[in-house]
Amino acid sequence: YAVNCKLTTDITVSEPLEKYSGFIEGNGHTITLNLTKSNLYYSLIRYGYSIITIRNLNVKGVVSGSNYCAGLIGMLSNDMANLTVENCHVSANISTSNDGYAAGFVANANSGKVPLRNCLFDGNVSFTGLNSYSMVASFVNRSHRAQDMTVENCLENGTYNGYNNVVAVGYYDGNSHKAWDGGINVWTYATTGF
Repeated sequence: YAVNCKLTTDITVSEPLEKYSGFIEGNGHTITLNLTKSNLYYSLIRYGYSIITIRNLNVKGVVSGSNYCAGLIGMLSNDMANLTVENCHVSANISTSNDGYAAGFVANANSGKVPLRNCLFDGNVSFTGLNSYSMVASFVNRSHRAQDMTVENCLENGTYNGYNNVVAVGYYDGNSHKAWDGGINVWTYATTGF
């Protein structure tokens, strides 16, 4: 079932939303994350389904898990998932300790569509594992259909430690992970200003 919510105050979260579909109106408020377990897809929302919209939300705090950790969503769980993120700011400290995949906003987009507009990532992402290949994406990682990604008027100003590759959007073509150059999509992100 879809659940729509609107924040009326700042809150602290110590357990993620396990599965979520619906609308989150942050109303300019802040969610402080305190998520520190050795889990996959650790994030504010572990598994995103169907249609999700997140707007006007600030996220800070700590996310620490084994792999695919992010500030907003660990994994979009099916090919039909559509996530829209607008006017959001993620400044969380995110870390992975097993395989090295993480992102500021979405750690594993699968084949879902993800437009990001007017967003800022200025958190810290760290990898403490031994995997010989690791990738962190400022915005969205492990998209199987990166051609459906849109990044508009976003700012990347994060810090990254221990990763082999740092990209804006990470693409997985079925065989290997790589940076997505934007193709025909709208890509307007910067590393200073906002």
